[in-house]
Amino acid sequence: MFQQLPNFEGNVLASNSIRDEELTPESLFGLYYGGRVSPSRFRAALENIAAHNVLVDLYYFFSPARHFDSERLQEGKARLLQQLTALVRSIESRDFHTARKLMGQLLHPLQDFYSHSNWIELGFRRPNSNLLIADRDLGPRAAEDQPTCSDCDSTVCRDNILEGIQSRKLLTSGYYGIPFINNKPKGKCSHGGTFDSGSQSVPRGGINKDDLGSSHGYLHLQAAEVATQAAEEAFQRVREAVGDQLFAQFLNIDPPLSLGFVIDTSWEMSEFLRDIQERIVSIVGMAPVPSSYIAVTFNESGVSPVFKTTDREVFQQHVNALTATVTDRIPARSLTALQLALTNSAPNSQIYVLTDAPAKDTELENTVQALIEETQTQLFFLMNSPLLRRKKRGFFGRFRNAAQPGLQLYQKLSTASGGESLTVSRRELPELDSIIEEPSGGDKVTILHISGPSPQVANPVTFYLDGTLRNVSIYTFGSGPGITLTNPIGQHQSLTERSGVLAWVKSCGNLRVVHLRSPIQAGAWEMGFRGEGTRSLRIIGRRATLMVRVSGLSLFPAPMVTAVTLLDIEGVTLETGTFRNVPVPGADTFLVEIGEIPRVPFLVLLWGGDGAGNVFQRLSPTLCSCSRSALKVQENETVQPGGPLGVTFTLQSDAPSTTYYLIVRNDRNWTQRVNPSRVTIGGGETVDGVAEFTVPTGTPAGTTLTVTIEASSPNSGDFNREVVRLTVMEEVADLLSPNCSVTRLVNPCPLSPGANCSSTTWQLEALLSDSGTGILRVYSRPGNGTLETRPVGPESTAANYSASCCFPEVELIAVDGVGNVGKCSVRCESDTDRKDPDSR
Repeated sequence: MFQQLPNFEGNVLASNSIRDEELTPESLFGLYYGGRVSPSRFRAALENIAAHNVLVDLYYFFSPARHFDSERLQEGKARLLQQLTALVRSIESRDFHTARKLMGQLLHPLQDFYSHSNWIELGFRRPNSNLLIADRDLGPRAAEDQPTCSDCDSTVCRDNILEGIQSRKLLTSGYYGIPFINNKPKGKCSHGGTFDSGSQSVPRGGINKDDLGSSHGYLHLQAAEVATQAAEEAFQRVREAVGDQLFAQFLNIDPPLSLGFVIDTSWEMSEFLRDIQERIVSIVGMAPVPSSYIAVTFNESGVSPVFKTTDREVFQQHVNALTATVTDRIPARSLTALQLALTNSAPNSQIYVLTDAPAKDTELENTVQALIEETQTQLFFLMNSPLLRRKKRGFFGRFRNAAQPGLQLYQKLSTASGGESLTVSRRELPELDSIIEEPSGGDKVTILHISGPSPQVANPVTFYLDGTLRNVSIYTFGSGPGITLTNPIGQHQSLTERSGVLAWVKSCGNLRVVHLRSPIQAGAWEMGFRGEGTRSLRIIGRRATLMVRVSGLSLFPAPMVTAVTLLDIEGVTLETGTFRNVPVPGADTFLVEIGEIPRVPFLVLLWGGDGAGNVFQRLSPTLCSCSRSALKVQENETVQPGGPLGVTFTLQSDAPSTTYYLIVRNDRNWTQRVNPSRVTIGGGETVDGVAEFTVPTGTPAGTTLTVTIEASSPNSGDFNREVVRLTVMEEVADLLSPNCSVTRLVNPCPLSPGANCSSTTWQLEALLSDSGTGILRVYSRPGNGTLETRPVGPESTAANYSASCCFPEVELIAVDGVGNVGKCSVRCESDTDRKDPDSR
């Protein structure tokens, strides 16, 4: 992909520019982007896929179809196709979090096929591509009652697959015996290994190639190589089904980001709603285009459905059409609306909540906290100034009569997410542009975040900037006018100066945004305060190449991590870490011993040297918390529309005996209950439970249900939660790939040496058809020419493609409604030397 799609400078990665053994996200992005784009999110996407691959063994150990065990070959293929359809639909709906989970779950059985079946023993050294093509057969398979293996009394088994199976090229796989239960039919092969109870019954031994010490471990490297090729084919098939742009966002090559707004449309907001609409429309028009725009509105009549689009103009039209509602049926539920926005946003995005009332649904605090931790989304609460609202039912009355915790909760949630909670007057609304001008980027890091009354906050505040940082911004909130910024060489600037030698300053309500001028001076900076009051300071920057994770420190010349400290939100040290392994220059993994994990939310501060004489520091962008209970959720293997769904979980507590209350929530308001809802445990005891849902009939495949399970103990104050996303799947009824046939090829391209390719063009006409779910879209790759399509009936689409003779190759790719792919591969050639195009 990097060799086909140009980067922002129009360049592609040259072939053979990097050896396989040198291929890492850092080296790949370094060559492709020239060190100007962080690979952190790309690496995180790959690690997320790999983690869900590994978890298949944990969650679905006894599911033969998930591992192509027990000759469940056809069932395994059906499961792969089901996963592929849900995966494609998740990407198309821009639910990349779920899509990466599904990709990992798809890759595991796909790779197991080559380790657990006899595909490698049959002599094949290329993948069985038919596994992911609905209308292709896997190949001949051994009959249910047909013996497949001979007895082997050794740990290494050679030639134990029967000659009749091998000579006829029949597929089989080993049976995995559950302890105390031998489910292996007579004469069938075993999986093999210590934990396979069936491998000790005749025929003994096994055929798996999971590692070098397996029964067929001498073929492990060959199986691993073919499994790697199969994984490449799977990624390629997904890319063909969704197109390059969505595929790049799926892998965080072009990281998906959402720009979300949660808007209070209660009647009390009516006189300000027009101003808010104008600001949002203006901001959306000027901001860099995210992968999706999201809007959720709430008022006393309820919460609107999520409005999500990739089209800037459509989103602006939607915002302009909003109106205030007059009703007093139920209290406005801002956190319910925020929950919907969080579950529909891409990770690391920004959501802005605009309201003039405190939260009424405070029971959702823990659910929102869990979603913040899962998505790493920043929240900004923008509230109208109470001094400007004088109506009887206006802002001031609403806040004055509201429970104070509803107000404090906004500040608590914004702080936990690394965002802000601001008071903005109507006059100051135009200044919102200054804080919503840049969406979060994959290379953003937090350097410092403190908040508290002046006696508890150091004065001056010292922070360290290093040479990898750029676009450093300082956010000061409620700090008064007397603030002075000093750089490492002693230059000063008062923040009352809107433009000075060190920075330029913007303000919005009680927030100042300070943008440091480039190049950033590396070293110790200071910010001094005059006067008393609450001081809140957040410093962020963007890296040229540095990873957010500690592993990215290897990109410094010779990094050395020297200290890890746990801080509370006011910047007070709670615990200082001790390294279990001695840090060495360039190390990227550290074991840090903490005397006691704090019982209050905390931030992790990391210090070190970059190897060039500068100090660097990094701070976790969101608050961390601990619990004396552990909550583990078992993901459901299948979620079918029109039936019950049970999500099982286990709660364990090492605290003294205490009572926990269990609550389950979901983002689609499906009927639900939890059993048990209350339990008393302690001292390492565990209890199993189940959250039950009813999946509505007609729910489309690819629909994602976000479930939050919470366990809280009012007596001890202990709390834990777990978020799981489940995807509705359905049996794949459309088993036919689209058909593509070239109907006409006009080829005047000169083939003689020295001919000017740019002076001539070539053209082709093709007919694409699908008798199942129909053609969903058609596109060309590499796409250097012009493609026009038109429907020619309920099942067919005509395509016309033309390109310069400098680009003599093209693939026309057709995708149907369930993700099946058909394509024509064409190369323009002379009329006398033309070969038949490859069609499928």
